[in-house]
Amino acid sequence: MATPLGYGARAFDLAGFLDDLSQDPKQRDVRERVWASLACHSVTVAGERLELEEMTTLVRRLQECENPMHCPHGRPTIVRLGPGEIARLFKRV
Repeated sequence: MATPLGYGARAFDLAGFLDDLSQDPKQRDVRERVWASLACHSVTVAGERLELEEMTTLVRRLQECENPMHCPHGRPTIVRLGPGEIARLFKRV
């Protein structure tokens, strides 16, 4: 069953969180680094199944972000595929 925010409960990856903190650029202050790591380690992960409502909420919340194109660590959250790339993915070329 989904939570009101649209996300199911999941285990927290403490080791990954600490690793991210040590790798994050030092030009950010400590609070920014902690919040960025918490944000990345408390979200939906690849391969996780979501209900339609959860997917809709996730996209809506992404669109409300100051920079929806990247996570706080600079990793892309949205990618653009051209017609040729899409055709290759569906083996149309």
